[in-house]
Amino acid sequence: MKKNYLWISLIFYQSISAVYAESSDQPVNIPEGITLRNITETLVALVLVSIVIFVFAWLIKKINPQLRSSYNKNMKVLARLPISAREQLVLIEIYDQQILLGVTSGSISLIKELPKTTTENKENQQDDQKHFQQLLKR
Repeated sequence: MKKNYLWISLIFYQSISAVYAESSDQPVNIPEGITLRNITETLVALVLVSIVIFVFAWLIKKINPQLRSSYNKNMKVLARLPISAREQLVLIEIYDQQILLGVTSGSISLIKELPKTTTENKENQQDDQKHFQQLLKR
């Protein structure tokens, strides 16, 4: 961190000394430590560190299942119906049981519990969806 402050102060010193050099005829002593190569190396290092940080964040997100939105496979949001800007109806499925909830900015209310869906009902729903999609294609 101290190196960065040193670089910034040296760059500031260069710019100030260049201004004073134009106003006087005396030669200006520019520090030997600051070169285009040093600035380029610093910028490349900054870019590389940023890339490493983003790669680690991506890896942690992929590896850690708690950060994923599909962590709990037994609970799914099936549908959302906005009623107003702050109110909506949400149909969720938990362990093959569907629950209709009313969601507002201040509360969540149970509206209705629907019976458990059997595999036969699911197949019928999928057939209905396929039939509806075929009707839309026509």
